[in-house]
Amino acid sequence: GLHIQGGITEVGIKAVSEAIRHARGLQNINSFLNGMSDYGMQAVFEALRHSPVLQSISLNCGGVGDDGMQVLSDSIRHAPALHEISLSCSGVSEYGMKVLSEAIRDARALQSITLSGDGLSDDGMQALSEALRH
Repeated sequence: GLHIQGGITEVGIKAVSEAIRHARGLQNINSFLNGMSDYGMQAVFEALRHSPVLQSISLNCGGVGDDGMQVLSDSIRHAPALHEISLSCSGVSEYGMKVLSEAIRDARALQSITLSGDGLSDDGMQALSEALRH
């Protein structure tokens, strides 16, 4: 597994992202990305697309926003073995939750979802609920 703690510079994030891209056997990622720039979060999320056996993602990512959620959702779609998602994210709007919900709907191996953070509106949670029914 990989554990990433905040306080990493852009150079460090680039190195971690490259390592994730080439670690084809990576199964678990546990990250605390508070304070990381949008570029840094998106670089990590983009790298997740290259982890075909990824089983578990646990992210504490303050300020991920809708753009970050879009990249993360795209990455979830490229992780067929993913069975656990735990997200504590702020700055995600109803739109971001709907994007995540669409990705979760396609994640057939998914068994466990834990979500917390601000921006979890009633409409966003409704979209998630509908995704889980399919």
